Amino acid sequence: MRERIDVLLAESEATLPDLLQKAQPPATDERGGFTSLLSREYEFLAVARYCAHGDVNAFFDGLRITVETSLRLFRRHNAGEAIPGSYVAMTAGTHLVLLALAVGDRALVDEVASVVGGRAALERDHDHPWDRSLGYALKAIWMGTDPGDHLEQFRRRCVKADIGIHTILSGICEWDPERVRDGFEQALKGHRRLSSVGGRWALTPQELVFLWGLGLLNLARAKGVPVEVESDMMPAELQRPMGMTA
Repeated sequence: MRERIDVLLAESEATLPDLLQKAQPPATDERGGFTSLLSREYEFLAVARYCAHGDVNAFFDGLRITVETSLRLFRRHNAGEAIPGSYVAMTAGTHLVLLALAVGDRALVDEVASVVGGRAALERDHDHPWDRSLGYALKAIWMGTDPGDHLEQFRRRCVKADIGIHTILSGICEWDPERVRDGFEQALKGHRRLSSVGGRWALTPQELVFLWGLGLLNLARAKGVPVEVESDMMPAELQRPMGMTA
């Protein structure tokens, strides 16, 4: 994917105007499908513009608009529009929380945390327990409440490649910097496996940049856990401190 990034970026930029036009409710986007596609396109553009041109501002601006575009689906669903449950279940919410954390804007994370979760019926229909438990654990830790058994449920469902995420979160809850650092080592190794052919992140923006890792790093730092991470999947210039939004 990386070796074709210039071609893929050009193709994405060429299709963006048409997608923007289609993502206009209710005329052409009554059920939110084009808005969902637009959000994913913005996420790809954020990462591709950084990888192709080293454009850090485009990376953060793109992630912000990715989150803001997805938030529109949650607002429309809450307003009673016929937005499919999969767009607002916890699988989508988990990804959104971590992207907002990667942006480094507390107010944006607060807004996302306020709208994700609390849809038990939809979550039963559309979420895997792994996504649901991770999402609720993230939300609780950010809001300063006890994640309860969500973190343990997440641990039980982790495959080896994911266990580092649990180590990071448990280290944050216990304020254990060494455990958090160990968790990032595990998570980065797991991420590389998951980004290989056939893996969860293959052919996605996260194959190029560990977006969830950037979000988890900001979560740890926001909770006062000092941790440094050196990895080409989490470039130092993309490790924006929480609260730095310019």
